[in-house]
Amino acid sequence: MKATAWAILIGFGLMLAMIFFPEQKAYACSCASRGSLEKLENYAAVFTGTVVGKGGKKRFAHDTSRKYTFQVDTAWKGVSDSRATVYSLDGGEASCGYSFAKGKRYLVFTYEEQGSLKTNLCSGNLQIEGAAAELERLGPGMKIEGAGGLIPFSSGGKWAWLGPAAGVAALLTLFALLRWRRRNVR
Repeated sequence: MKATAWAILIGFGLMLAMIFFPEQKAYACSCASRGSLEKLENYAAVFTGTVVGKGGKKRFAHDTSRKYTFQVDTAWKGVSDSRATVYSLDGGEASCGYSFAKGKRYLVFTYEEQGSLKTNLCSGNLQIEGAAAELERLGPGMKIEGAGGLIPFSSGGKWAWLGPAAGVAALLTLFALLRWRRRNVR
């Protein structure tokens, strides 16, 4: 009887765990191949640029995506500023996610969703070193002139507050030490 009670209790516990802690969604990525001219026609923005910022995540209707900031140097479509913010699926290649490396230059194809530029593994983004054939097919784009450099605090993320908070804490500590010393000197 005790064994049966334990089996029921364990089964009930597992059932509760499945209800309150469901497994993560599983995705599979399968991409249809498209040529660069077809991508140019169908995508909202096509440009080359260097990743200057990797930021936090943003929730869209069907996914969560990571924010990337690009210093744009050439555009074929959809971008006229020297900075472009692009969101990419943040679930790895198995869920069609594409991770950009900060400091690297890319040929980027984006679509528009909820007012933001988005991209994924199937968009056909390439590091510039492997994009010569695609760039030749696209032809000359429009050169984008702009102020280079990084935008302060552009990386964002959940730890962006840490630097300013540490500065405030250091100032408060210094103030408290000076006040304590002044009282003990008298």
